[in-house]
Amino acid sequence: MTLEQIKRVYRDAIDPNADGESAAWWASVALDVLAVVDAPTVRSAAGHIAWWHSDWEWSQVNDSALNAAKRLRHAARRCLTERAEQNAFPESDIKGQVSASVYHRAGNN
Repeated sequence: MTLEQIKRVYRDAIDPNADGESAAWWASVALDVLAVVDAPTVRSAAGHIAWWHSDWEWSQVNDSALNAAKRLRHAARRCLTERAEQNAFPESDIKGQVSASVYHRAGNN
């Protein structure tokens, strides 16, 4: 994932207002987001971000590391799916490219 994708995932899942943070802060968050996304289970993913807040702080915002991990993983999946769809050629484009390729191979310019 790119840093811009990670920022989008974090904003979608955790804080839509995260904007003016330093590069060092985003680098730290990026490591956590990647660890959450790569974790084998959502419980182990939650372990990577549990330190963000104490249990009391999580409860004050009616949240938990487990729920935040679920949101991060969902947002990352959505972001990566959208990117894959954007990079795929629509069927009409593929047909056009194949037709053009056949046209040129036949000696037509």
